[in-house]
Amino acid sequence: MIDRTERDFRRGVEDLNQRGGRTLSLVDLVLANTLSLELAAYLAGRVSEGASFLTAAVPGGAGKTTVMAALMGAIPQGEPLITVSHEGTLRTPLTGRATWLVHEIQDGPYYGYLWGGGVASYFEKLLHGGRIVSCLHADDMQQLRAILISPPNSVLPELLLGVELVLFLRMFRGVNGTARRVASVHAPLDDAHREVCHWDPQSDTHRWLMDSDRSSATTTRALRVLSDLLDDGVRDWSTVREALSG
Repeated sequence: MIDRTERDFRRGVEDLNQRGGRTLSLVDLVLANTLSLELAAYLAGRVSEGASFLTAAVPGGAGKTTVMAALMGAIPQGEPLITVSHEGTLRTPLTGRATWLVHEIQDGPYYGYLWGGGVASYFEKLLHGGRIVSCLHADDMQQLRAILISPPNSVLPELLLGVELVLFLRMFRGVNGTARRVASVHAPLDDAHREVCHWDPQSDTHRWLMDSDRSSATTTRALRVLSDLLDDGVRDWSTVREALSG
């Protein structure tokens, strides 16, 4: 039986699904070639260790929210989820570790959207041990930095470096219709985010540009778990989450 914290967490992830159908898991994304098994394991391992992350792409429908929700399945059970429905939510009193979810960093009258001064306050959660998870419309690090660091959002550059994973998505016309790929993954190194993994459209494979702790214990475990789930044909988001947290 799952406890209230976990029920609330799953409900918060379900609320991200605005297009209908079931919430896709990391196993679903590997089967769809959105990302490789090795990349899925690396990302799951980093997230299980506490990494904050952003997903980004300019066009709608590229998979920003889908990938974000799938990665949230790797957040350890027992970690509270707070959906920032409006700027006032950021004043919620909380002690200990928590994930602060913004549906999208974007100017708009929609639930879970955040823009302006609230975005800077949102990133300040990193100063107090919080994890932040969100998505936004940007196709590369230059665009993403411009959106976040420039007014009216005015995020401090050093706080942006506190986001351990930034993923950019690409959407294209494939043999069987619209296809989506995690086109690049960036992680902070020294004073900037550097690309650690890149999707090669010619070979349709993900290539590593840096070692990126791919041999860590958490990544190794995630690789084993995801491999077993693939072999067993298990794709359900909740079941994948339970296996990654077990």
